[in-house]
Amino acid sequence: LLSVLLAGHKPYREECGKLGIVEELLNNFLFATGKTDEDKKQNLPKCKAHNSRELAYRLVVQCILEVPENYTIVSELLRELHKKVRTPTQWEYCPEKSVKSERGFVGLKNLGSTCYMNSLLQQFYMMPHFRHALISSGVDLTSKMSDEENKESLLYQLMRMFSFLSLSEQQAFDTINFCRAYKDETGRPVDVRIQQDAQEFFTILADRVETELKESKYRHLLNDTFGGHVVHQMICQGGCDKTRERKQPMPMISLPIKNRENMKESLEAFVQSEQLDGVSCDHCQKKCTTLKRQVLHTLPNTIFFHLKRFELNFETFRHEKSNQRFEFPLEIDLEPYTKEGMQRIEAQKKKGDGDGGDDNKDNKDEKPEQKKNDDESKGDNKEEDDDEKYTVHPKEYYQYQLCGIVIHTGSAEAGHYYSYIKDRKTGEWNEFNDSLIKGFDLKYLDNDCFGGKKKVKSSTNWVGNWDEDQDKIKNAYILVYDRVEYTDPEHEEDKKKEEEKKAAEKSPMPPKNEAESKQEQDNKEQEKGDADKAATKKEDDNEAEEEEKKPELPPAINVNKLFDANVQGLVEKIPKVWDDILDTNMKFMRDRQLFNLQYFQFIYNLICVAPTPDYDHVDEPTEDETKEDDTKSKNPGLPVIQMATLVCFRFLARTADKRLIFNRFVTYLKFLYTTNVPACKWLLKYLSTQRQLVEQYILTTRDQLVMHGFSDLAIHVLDKLKVIEADELLDTEQVIAKIPMNKVQQMGANGPLQQNNNNNQGKQSFIEQQITVPKCPSSKFMDLLIQLLEIAPKYWFRFQFYFKVFFEYSKM
Repeated sequence: LLSVLLAGHKPYREECGKLGIVEELLNNFLFATGKTDEDKKQNLPKCKAHNSRELAYRLVVQCILEVPENYTIVSELLRELHKKVRTPTQWEYCPEKSVKSERGFVGLKNLGSTCYMNSLLQQFYMMPHFRHALISSGVDLTSKMSDEENKESLLYQLMRMFSFLSLSEQQAFDTINFCRAYKDETGRPVDVRIQQDAQEFFTILADRVETELKESKYRHLLNDTFGGHVVHQMICQGGCDKTRERKQPMPMISLPIKNRENMKESLEAFVQSEQLDGVSCDHCQKKCTTLKRQVLHTLPNTIFFHLKRFELNFETFRHEKSNQRFEFPLEIDLEPYTKEGMQRIEAQKKKGDGDGGDDNKDNKDEKPEQKKNDDESKGDNKEEDDDEKYTVHPKEYYQYQLCGIVIHTGSAEAGHYYSYIKDRKTGEWNEFNDSLIKGFDLKYLDNDCFGGKKKVKSSTNWVGNWDEDQDKIKNAYILVYDRVEYTDPEHEEDKKKEEEKKAAEKSPMPPKNEAESKQEQDNKEQEKGDADKAATKKEDDNEAEEEEKKPELPPAINVNKLFDANVQGLVEKIPKVWDDILDTNMKFMRDRQLFNLQYFQFIYNLICVAPTPDYDHVDEPTEDETKEDDTKSKNPGLPVIQMATLVCFRFLARTADKRLIFNRFVTYLKFLYTTNVPACKWLLKYLSTQRQLVEQYILTTRDQLVMHGFSDLAIHVLDKLKVIEADELLDTEQVIAKIPMNKVQQMGANGPLQQNNNNNQGKQSFIEQQITVPKCPSSKFMDLLIQLLEIAPKYWFRFQFYFKVFFEYSKM
């Protein structure tokens, strides 16, 4: 309705400008980013869908028809908008292809060979409680650091990365700062071109982050999340059956897979005993045969299993990858592989060996009724076994489900890592392959993760087709299992405090008389004490004083309570990171609004209805004069042409899928320049100061469409000025310019300048010098093209459009 009213009545269009409707359309309906708190409250921008934005653009264009005042309002707003948008460095730029995945997650950019990092970092990120705790730790720890310390801190870079992965609107996060903080063994930033092992990266990263979290309330974060323990046992077989144990932390469990078909066999091999002869036993007081083994002791909420697919070939001394088939379940009970589970199994074996061996013979003579009763008793025994099975911990403590898989595809020399991860909140599976994130169906688990052989059709010209077995080079390398029901972490320090508290509550206060008598006895004993006891007491006092001087550590956090934490609320407490995320999202939203064909069609329609009267005056305004209002009133078409030219070559030329609109843009620009001489002079004068821009658009770019449009526009403007500037082509002027020192020497500079250059080797030095340059815009532009002859040979295969300008100019 509003469109119809505006189209048929000019006063309505004038009122839209006076009442602020035009500004409202641009600021709140079209170009609000929607990322600030004010924008979110008002749900801006109002026009989000393609159709609604198309209608809003149409209304703005209609408001300008025959109303120059409204165009002035629009042009000022668009000029401010364009200042906030940076010209992209790449060609065929399309921000819509770089939007966050439909699955709601942000990927990680592969900087060369950093897929081993990306696959594991996404596994860490997808643990909500771990992610939130790591971000929260940044609030308390990294806020006290300087900017330089933050750059070197892995904890800060991880916190920043997880914050962006949670709140960014872009497809992928750039990990360059994390890679610079992640140093190799020599202390240098890791080389992103070299592929490394994901298991080694896990170990090093966990160790370094744990070091930064020491003496803070997050000191147990890694241990509470995936810090399991194994027990190394030495069991004497000399008669005493005594067991010596040594507990060791193991954040990742490495499982042998060679000649094993599934997870069960691999775990059995992990806890399998090894017989050692001639081991001294303190209890037996002799050398005995001893069984050595390792078993699971403390189980964390999340367990990482590393499958040993890479082994060293001792004949070739090269690592080789095993692609054999290895199956693993979606759910697993780890009780049989724990210390208490192994003890239970051994007790059952001894019990079975102690029973009579003639049971099987007796069973043959049993009647059917007796067999039925025996089956019922076996069922009762099974329930009793289950009760015995979970005596140390409840059943839920040992129940785990598959939540993540790190896949390796390729060989030991060259390969690629990516991850399949289950969303802990929705239960959906996703594939995280660097920047690409998509859904994953578990029905493809066998084909994509187990490895093994596959049938491939092979044929030759003289023999028929046959099936050939080939290795599946993509298979699981790291498995991530979560406890079905998380348990709250327990810390030794907390247990000690509770025990001390209970002991203090239980110990009664002695009567006053008894207390006095004890004090007298203590005084007497102290007087009778010798010098040695006094010395030892003094040492103990010194140690106690040192312990008192140590600051008391804050109570450790319960990681599980952060499972449903508000990420934005945590990040907002780190202003530097929050402002960075907000600024990045706003810039990206502006790019999405501007770098699309709908916006360029709007600008095209805008300049078609904008006031651009003919202006053939020869004298062009200076750079300062073009900014004044009186100049705009004399030549209102100049600002329109300037804006259209900058939009065409700053934004449109670098946008993807621009062919149709770009050709129309250039054609209409040529029409506008034909009737405006000052605009022609402005363009050549502007280009003569933009060497890098001219170099890109006529030599270095691979976009033939852009080179053709740029050269055609330049030729058209030169042709328009050929008569006007015919008598000025040889005019020159003296200007002060900064010239590199090396060029001064080539031109034959004097000795002192050369000496100064030698003293500043390795630095680009400049000197101000008076030089002679062409005066008219046409000569300035052609002089720049002549200077580009120095680099032109590098781009000889794109000479066509560069020399086309010389050729056409020579014909004028």
